[in-house]
Amino acid sequence: MEPIALPPTTPSRFLDLAADVAREPVTAPLTVLLLADDAHVANVVQDHISAFELHSGHRVYVVNPIRAKLAPGTVDPLPDAILIHYSIFILGEYYLPEAWRTFVRHFPGPKAQIIQDEYRHINAMKGRMAELGIEAVFSSLEVANLEKVYGGESLGRTKFFSCLPGYIADNFKAFDPLPIADRPLDVIYRGRELPFHNGRGVREKIDIGEQMLALGKTHGLRVDISSKEERRIYGRGWNDFLMSARTTLGVEGGVSIFDFDDEIEKACRFYGEAHPGAEFEEVWQAVLEPHEGNIIHRTITPKLFEAVATKTALVLYPGRYRGILEPDRHYIPFARDGSNAPDVIAKIKDAVFLQELVDRTYVDLIDRDDLSARFYVRQVDAVLDQLQKGSRRAPEVISHGRAAALQAGVAVQIAVDEVALQMAAEQVAAQERILREHAEFVQKQLDEMRVAAEAAAREQARVEAEHAEFVRVQKEQMRLAAEEGAREQARLEREHAEFVHGQREQMRLAAEDAARQQARLESEHAEFVRKQQQQMKLVAEESARE
Repeated sequence: MEPIALPPTTPSRFLDLAADVAREPVTAPLTVLLLADDAHVANVVQDHISAFELHSGHRVYVVNPIRAKLAPGTVDPLPDAILIHYSIFILGEYYLPEAWRTFVRHFPGPKAQIIQDEYRHINAMKGRMAELGIEAVFSSLEVANLEKVYGGESLGRTKFFSCLPGYIADNFKAFDPLPIADRPLDVIYRGRELPFHNGRGVREKIDIGEQMLALGKTHGLRVDISSKEERRIYGRGWNDFLMSARTTLGVEGGVSIFDFDDEIEKACRFYGEAHPGAEFEEVWQAVLEPHEGNIIHRTITPKLFEAVATKTALVLYPGRYRGILEPDRHYIPFARDGSNAPDVIAKIKDAVFLQELVDRTYVDLIDRDDLSARFYVRQVDAVLDQLQKGSRRAPEVISHGRAAALQAGVAVQIAVDEVALQMAAEQVAAQERILREHAEFVQKQLDEMRVAAEAAAREQARVEAEHAEFVRVQKEQMRLAAEEGAREQARLEREHAEFVHGQREQMRLAAEDAARQQARLESEHAEFVRKQQQQMKLVAEESARE
């Protein structure tokens, strides 16, 4: 099913949280119940939840409906308003059990929801929002897409506010990263393999990693890049991972196909079952092409803000990034076709350039008020205030409604508990079976490990014996070679001595011969001089007579 074409809707239903909500100080704080998974493993989720406790002008207390049973005294104090966090998937029994749904449904005060990943189960989600009586939704979609997704009569009284999927938390300013030049890795990245039915847009999360992996091999870059789920990193380890590298890759968050009634996902599943091993391009051509781009959602993601805070340079596919990041000023643009790869590689290797880039990006963004978690929470405060002030319910009706909501929730919980006891017994039996199977599996593994260890020991003994024999043969060969070398050395020395003696004898004979030759020359020269003198004397006497 595609987006519904509707006549123009009242503009006030679809708003921008930053631009369209007037922020005023909270003068009458509400008690706000925040239903959230405060045990989530991701830092950005924990930061998002904590921001409400840190910055709200209302009295916010967090309850995790995944873990907290609804029973008398559980919801204490009774709230003035309920806010459901995006970590609670309201369509899932695991996240929001029936007892809690009943409580929310009967609750008479303001009810709001923060939502992300809005491209899936859209019609079912809208139905559940209507069932629970959600009056305000804080969405990661831009205003232009809000009406395309949430238009229609079922939520005609609900207001939708466009916001970012994450903001800059206070603790982002506490990082103490290494200078770029001192970081051991050049490029890091953790992508994610998302289902095919999300469209071509999500493939970029994989493509950019594979593209840089290939370049890293050819240009000698130190990289740690993966899109495998089992290699994702959470908690403190994620921050350390970011600060270990000069750069990190990234793309805009979002998808290019919105699946309103889950029919697209179902068609992909059926095709995959009929064509095992089908790759994305095949599935896209066979199933997805008519739906591609029915709604295109692009946004900036919280992990990019984390990179800014840890002063890790961004290498990104070009995009809008909600108008927050500018190419060449805040990030290195990496062409999707790789046409500027030489320039990107040169910049990754230039520590001075990268340091200037991250320092400038940090200064531009880290203290921007409209990007701060405090700003976001105070805007949500203002919306809850408006909902409370706009309510026409009398105080006694609200009080009665709160009690009714709790009573309804408890009644459902009793029924749920009876089923739970039966399920618990079945689970105990199943657990015993699992334990037996596990014990058998462990024993089998131990036996296999013992056999493998014995085989390994025999192999080790064989290898050591072969190695000892090899060493012995090498030593013997070296000894023989040394003896042969000594004999050859002695022969060379004898030949050299004989050569030197011969040379000396030749030099002596040559010297004696040269001496005799010298004496003969000197004698001949003396005789020549004597004769010359005799002739000169005769010539002189002849001249005298004349």
